[in-house]
Amino acid sequence: MFYPGGLTAKIRGIQVHGKEQEVVEAGHRTAINLQGIEKEQINRGDLAATPGTMQSSTLLDADFHFLANNSRKLKNRTQVRLHVGTREILARVVLMEKDTVEPGENADIQLIIQEPVAVWPGDRFVLRSYSPVATLGGGVILNNAPPKRKRTTDRDRERNHTVFSIYKAGNDGADGAGIIAKMLLFLEESGRQGITADQLSTRLGVFGKKLKKKLQVPVSSKKVLVVESESQRLVAAQVIEQLNQSVLGLLEQYHKENPLKTGLAREEIRSRLRPPVDQKLFQYLMTTLAKNGLIVQEGAEVRLSSHEVTLQVDEQEMQEKIGRLYKNAGLRPPNLKDVLALFAEFPEKQIRQVIDLLLQNGTLIKINEALFFHAEELNRLADTLQDCLGREGEIDAPGFKDLTGLTRKYSIPLLEYFDKIKLTIRVGDKRILRKNTG
Repeated sequence: MFYPGGLTAKIRGIQVHGKEQEVVEAGHRTAINLQGIEKEQINRGDLAATPGTMQSSTLLDADFHFLANNSRKLKNRTQVRLHVGTREILARVVLMEKDTVEPGENADIQLIIQEPVAVWPGDRFVLRSYSPVATLGGGVILNNAPPKRKRTTDRDRERNHTVFSIYKAGNDGADGAGIIAKMLLFLEESGRQGITADQLSTRLGVFGKKLKKKLQVPVSSKKVLVVESESQRLVAAQVIEQLNQSVLGLLEQYHKENPLKTGLAREEIRSRLRPPVDQKLFQYLMTTLAKNGLIVQEGAEVRLSSHEVTLQVDEQEMQEKIGRLYKNAGLRPPNLKDVLALFAEFPEKQIRQVIDLLLQNGTLIKINEALFFHAEELNRLADTLQDCLGREGEIDAPGFKDLTGLTRKYSIPLLEYFDKIKLTIRVGDKRILRKNTG
């Protein structure tokens, strides 16, 4: 793959000084015969690498030395010419801790580049002034895909100092502490998105078994969590903990505001998290919280494990009255508007929550937004309809009306309901039993 453009090609042949080679090593001037790409598609400075082993970015963190022979201070956000590899790109220098840099000084900088570039941590670069062109200094790339850094407040600058200190500590130290510190930094800065093991390799310049060995330390200590095993997607434990607390807080507030509701829909929880969380990470959160006994998942709903629906005396009485009302009404139940009017001494929200409880415990069955039936009556009708279709084979709307004695107000919604629950299937203007009906 060619970076930063992302074009892919197959190598058909390699030459060094006009001689065919099977393998070339670092430092060899090499000619490559490519299949699947035209030479005009490759730009000066593009890098050829195995797919997934490099990252392209318009931001670079770097350690910069400002040459002593410069006659002026280097100011923040100075426009420069960045020379890295064989590329020349316009960029701006953002000073991480200072407002200016004196000639001969070193500085922690972030380069904001006009177009994407692909480099390795440790690559060297040169900065030249925009106009007139003169060499300003050079340095080393520390992070090839950093987030955009702030420098407005003292806290921002202290944070920048800490980050660049971790960079400069290198990859060594006791038990590879330098690499581990960088891992944790990159994971912290990646937030909810996290980093895959492959992406981490390109950020650290560490691959294969060596990376796997280094990862064992933060993973085994639970500082880093694997949220997707297939892609080896890693997320910092502190990020997961913050998300867990957000989910638990949402549920706690929901139960407080809706004490008669058993739980909150999973997708509703996910939609309320800010910034958004993707499906795979959300599933990891739900699974982990449930495994730890903090939440209970019941179908599409989620509740705190400590939450139980407790009815007040008046609510218990209302629940019993509404249940009897629908039972006594048989196949001609009141619509929701009539029920709300009948219990007008209670807040509408409270009445609706009691009805929701009757739906959840199976006492009532919802046909549409305004029409509910008592489950016993509806199940009895379903048996009657099934027996009829077993004998007659089919039934139309007038036939169903004759069978039940119901008006269209009830008969049409009921026929549609039986289609919905797959008891019947509509064929033209008639209904027949579905073949898989017992």
